[in-house]
Amino acid sequence: MKEKATLRNVLKVSQNIIGEVYEQKDTVEILEAIEKNIFDLTQVKTGFTIQHIKDILSIRIEEYMEIVDNPEKLNETKVLSNYSALDDNLAGFKPGELIILAARPSM
Repeated sequence: MKEKATLRNVLKVSQNIIGEVYEQKDTVEILEAIEKNIFDLTQVKTGFTIQHIKDILSIRIEEYMEIVDNPEKLNETKVLSNYSALDDNLAGFKPGELIILAARPSM
């Protein structure tokens, strides 16, 4: 999705550049504006950075050790559904998760 947004920004900047050229502004001003707009486009990161698995695992281990040392912190971030059986089976939800629960009628 971020790639599409970047492409839309490229189109928008291109249209602005064309508009400034047709307005017949000062050439130096136009070139400076073009340079600034293109520089701003190139500063947007479009992809994920590559991380070594060792670094990712170290972060995960630290998170799990924090939970082991302070289990009450795990409950602070849970979002409960107020259905105790569901909460017991799923251990609550995490903020930012998209959970879709479905069942057949009368189940």
